[in-house]
Amino acid sequence: MSNIPAFNQTIQGDGFYHLQLFKEDMVFQRRAKPEDVRYPPSDDEQESTRDEIKSFSQKSRQRLRHQMRNSQHHFKQFVTLTYPKEFPTDGRVVKEHLNTLLTRMRQIFDDFHYMWVFEAQTRGAPHFHIIINTELPNEQRQDRHGSYFHSAQWSRLWSKITGNADNPKHIRHGLRIDPITDGSTKKLASYMAKYYTKNEQKEFGHDFTGIGRFWGASRGFTTPVMQGVYRAVELKWLLKLCFHYANLKRMKAGYKRYAYSVDRGCSIWDMKAIFDAKIAPQFKERLDNPYQGLEKPPTIELSCRYRGVLNPALGI
Repeated sequence: MSNIPAFNQTIQGDGFYHLQLFKEDMVFQRRAKPEDVRYPPSDDEQESTRDEIKSFSQKSRQRLRHQMRNSQHHFKQFVTLTYPKEFPTDGRVVKEHLNTLLTRMRQIFDDFHYMWVFEAQTRGAPHFHIIINTELPNEQRQDRHGSYFHSAQWSRLWSKITGNADNPKHIRHGLRIDPITDGSTKKLASYMAKYYTKNEQKEFGHDFTGIGRFWGASRGFTTPVMQGVYRAVELKWLLKLCFHYANLKRMKAGYKRYAYSVDRGCSIWDMKAIFDAKIAPQFKERLDNPYQGLEKPPTIELSCRYRGVLNPALGI
């Protein structure tokens, strides 16, 4: 501990931290009162309280990457959904089409998880990309653009949902499947972030209304392996050590140091391995005793993990 530099940040007042440890990253939020801790809203709450969305913001893209990096599911297929020459110009309509298809998949496949991203093609038509943790039955086909994978069953269903059941061209090309050969969520997150940054100029036309959210995921797509609410004065040194070790790793990799502050919440990427090896053994007693004054305490049992035993039920 003697080689750890002093920190100048101080905690103003009492305050509370909501600490979450995910598959890859650590997230903490600073709150003045424990009842200010924000839990993920339900889908209905999220839709009802969200302001009108007009662009795929950098903040939204970062949340997408966080979800992808920390999902504990193994993804097997990349599904692309398109529309024919004539297509709806109301985002609410196309989201209903998507929801109908995903609902059918949830009914058929057990423990089904997915993430979808919404964009406009160059011609302005709505376009969905979905990653799923199951395999739709498919066969390899060939056309003038090369090989692609086709699912007769799911292509017909998508065409029926969109009102194109009698359009043979849409049945052939409206739903495309690409196998995911590397299921690493970190690599998928990097790929998707780069892909959508590259395609961010593909904007919807002025006549397209009700765009809404640019991405979404299944419930339980990403869940913390540990979380709790703690008094700030009890956890500030733990966070300072997290910042210290994170910056050591960044400097060794040749990256610029992060200007972290224990007075503000943030996400520290690639922190879980460091947390398990260097932080948790020193702070096990403190981590095992979060603040208990909440009606909905967001705590998960830690004793098994921090005795050096990995918990298979958490996927770690």
